[in-house]
Amino acid sequence: EAAKLAPENIKTGVSITANGKTVNGTFTADGTVAANQMLAGAVGYAKGRKVTGSIPSRGATSFRPGTASQTIAAGQYLSGAQTIEGDANLLAANIRQGVSIFGVAGGYDPGACQAATQAHFYGRMDDTVEVNAPSGVCKVAAVMAGNQYYATARITLWGWNGAGWVEIAKSEDYTGTEGKDTNAQLVGAYSGYSRYRLNVFCDGDQRTIGLGCLQGY
Repeated sequence: EAAKLAPENIKTGVSITANGKTVNGTFTADGTVAANQMLAGAVGYAKGRKVTGSIPSRGATSFRPGTASQTIAAGQYLSGAQTIEGDANLLAANIRQGVSIFGVAGGYDPGACQAATQAHFYGRMDDTVEVNAPSGVCKVAAVMAGNQYYATARITLWGWNGAGWVEIAKSEDYTGTEGKDTNAQLVGAYSGYSRYRLNVFCDGDQRTIGLGCLQGY
């Protein structure tokens, strides 16, 4: 029976001395601790049984939002701060209308963007203007305004696709009235190009013509 004289077989708070050796009891009848209720590496006793903890610890972590949800799994002890990163650019003004990102409803209307008009005047029969499209411009209009111009005009608009110039619109046979202004417009939703080139060719008279190359709307 001496082999049974062990701490786990003796009620906690009770000491038994036998053969000059004192054994302090550790047996508890009311303990309920389980391994998944203690940190990994921690040791406890319940109902006379030794219990080693199994809860893992998670140190400080930062999470960057993406297109998928990120979950902090259950059953962990968070020993460090868990930080969800923010971004100062998460503003309604930076998000397209009709789109909501993390609860922020977009207020950006690409149709309202404005591209600065580049204009110049020339007295030749054939001239070209080239302009870089500002970021965010989704629509452009090519405009030619004549000053007392009455000859026939042809307007051609090209867009740069990264490899070369592509003709995207052409209008011909604009005829003005002598002594009056002529306004010839080549208007459309021309998008997807980083640069635009507008050429005006005048058949006949060499009057001064104002060239409005890009106009966002």
